[in-house]
Amino acid sequence: MAVLDFSSFSSKPNNVNDDNVCVQEKLKRMEKRPKTKIVCTLGPSSRSVEMIEKLLVAGMNVARFNFSHGSHEYHKETLDNLRTAVVNTSIPCAVMLDTKGPEIRTGLLKDGKKINLKQGQEITISTDYTIQGDEDMISMSYKKLAEDVKPDSVILCADGSISLRVLSSDKERGMVKCRCENSAALGEKKNVNLPGVIVDLPTLTEKDKDDILNWGVPNKIDIIALSFVRKGSDLKEVRKLLGEHAKNIVLMSKVENQEGVANFDDILANTDAFMVARGDLGMEIPIEKIFLAQKMMIFKCNVAGKPVVTATQMLESMTKSPRPTRAEATDVANAVIDGTDCVMLSGETAAGDYPELAVQTMANICLEAENSLDYSDIFKRIMETAPKPMTPLESLASSAVHTATSSQAVLVVVLTRGGTTAKLVSKYRPKMPILSVILPDATSDSMDWSSTHQAPARHGLIYSGIVPLLTPGWTITPPTSSTENVLKYSIEYAKSRNLCKQGDAIVVLQYDGTFGIGLNFFLNSYFRFNTQIISSECAANNLYWYTDHNHQVLHIDHLIQHPDTTFIEQSLFIANIQVFSACLRFKGASLLALYLLSSCQSKDRSGISNYVLPKMMKSPIDRLLRNYLIYNAMFMEMVTITREVVVVIVDVVEV
Repeated sequence: MAVLDFSSFSSKPNNVNDDNVCVQEKLKRMEKRPKTKIVCTLGPSSRSVEMIEKLLVAGMNVARFNFSHGSHEYHKETLDNLRTAVVNTSIPCAVMLDTKGPEIRTGLLKDGKKINLKQGQEITISTDYTIQGDEDMISMSYKKLAEDVKPDSVILCADGSISLRVLSSDKERGMVKCRCENSAALGEKKNVNLPGVIVDLPTLTEKDKDDILNWGVPNKIDIIALSFVRKGSDLKEVRKLLGEHAKNIVLMSKVENQEGVANFDDILANTDAFMVARGDLGMEIPIEKIFLAQKMMIFKCNVAGKPVVTATQMLESMTKSPRPTRAEATDVANAVIDGTDCVMLSGETAAGDYPELAVQTMANICLEAENSLDYSDIFKRIMETAPKPMTPLESLASSAVHTATSSQAVLVVVLTRGGTTAKLVSKYRPKMPILSVILPDATSDSMDWSSTHQAPARHGLIYSGIVPLLTPGWTITPPTSSTENVLKYSIEYAKSRNLCKQGDAIVVLQYDGTFGIGLNFFLNSYFRFNTQIISSECAANNLYWYTDHNHQVLHIDHLIQHPDTTFIEQSLFIANIQVFSACLRFKGASLLALYLLSSCQSKDRSGISNYVLPKMMKSPIDRLLRNYLIYNAMFMEMVTITREVVVVIVDVVEV
């Protein structure tokens, strides 16, 4: 097993030098970072180590490499600078390769000079890409242009600045006669869009394949943003191309034409993530419908629990101005309110005059938008669209969010190996951040910084609210104290990043493999008073309820306000309610055993199961909990309470 250094993800990197102390201090003093992630395109204005460090501190989570421009050598230099900056600042950053994709462009012009087109002028388009164009004839690179366009179709050139109306087409000669609908100057090699036309072009060009296999894979990138995805099978072809490397790379689909919008559900089912790329899409569908397409895509991604990026011209004016327009600020805020996981900066950081300020402005707008959200309402709406019945893992994830909200926790800590649990918690949009603690695989006797799970940590950087943390090898030994070690390390890290402070409540979702029944999930509610950690560990696989003849059902609002309970008991009780209720929502799919006994008298029950731990519920909290559980069981039609004692063993396995 390969040993990979991931010290750049630790709270104190091994090779940080004195020159970077100011960066560390600035990071520590930073105000709360937004849960919405920020994708920054690196380019001439932002590819130096110094500027990348500033972008990381300002809030950059993902670095985008736009392969529509630049050579492999150019991008490799930028990537090396990025990784140096990550080590220096100890701020993790994912790497995104954005493919150029299939495209249609105009051809060369005589003497390389622009031509002036007049409104009402007729012009012929040839599919012979070797000709040099003039005011009477130009060429385009799409061979099937004459076959696919119809009379009255529109051809848009140069980002939509030139509109040509089709009058007729000659399929045999490959000629299309058009009329100019506006006056404009046309240069060489300008992009072309065909609204409403299903173009016959491959999703991956030969250049894209070369970029992915000869640059992306060797450099261990995290995300591939696929341009012009039109159907779900496009994703399958890319995974086939990647082979064994596919498991470590997130495929992000960019729908940029009407065909992709029509096949959105098929694409969403096959993709790992999604980007609302409004640039080309804005020329493929009516401009007044862009906001509808954006809201539809974000909503469906939220329901599916897949991360979504909103992109294109979000702070476009900041390429030259230190302040965005009011419309741009509102656009960013509305994307956050819609439910986007990430927002993206393109030319603002790649070639703009104020790259650091653009990221800071984006982060501030996201923070304000997040503060305006009604997270309880968002949680209810997501629960309404959640699959029925829920999977065990998703049920526990949603319960963790409910518990954190009810107990006013400031942080949800998720201990995981592959990141799946943390991503499901993110789906339910908690108000507080999610610390995704990636547990390492020890690969040496020293248990030093070693892991094969760097990719899952960085993948979490495109999910709303997730803060990834790779734990050092020493935290997982010895086995009897591994959970305590990891939690202590995680809490100290959270405190160092201003995610929590003394006295805050934290909800921890973890698994423990020591019970021998698969992976047994726990939901813990932690409260820090002075230096003590008070915890309530509710084992989902070991539930034992003692009941009497009174099956009174009390409303949950009354339960947490019981006069005999303290604040700590109330909060821990909420945690118990959530994890046990989660188990009951499985509708029998994950029940290993269900026993209805004929008596509640005390006796040796060791013959029932080696994993059943008898417990007499005598406190007010226990009795109230018991009644609530009985009510849930009957309501969900999982069991019929005909006897006094119910024992349920639930086995939960992380996918």
